[in-house]
Amino acid sequence: MHTVCDGYDAIASSFPKSLLTAIENGDSKTVSIVLGILMEYDPNIRFNIQHGLLVLTRHMS
Repeated sequence: MHTVCDGYDAIASSFPKSLLTAIENGDSKTVSIVLGILMEYDPNIRFNIQHGLLVLTRHMS
């Protein structure tokens, strides 16, 4: 059995409103700049951006 863990919801709750608006509007330039700045200061955001989706495998007996 595979479980996909998406960290977006967990970290998006800490995003500034301006970043969420830029994401909704498809403003990739602003999103890239702001995420780059946030990644410098927040290890949780940095981890989630660098690693993306995590797929965990659980072996059923």
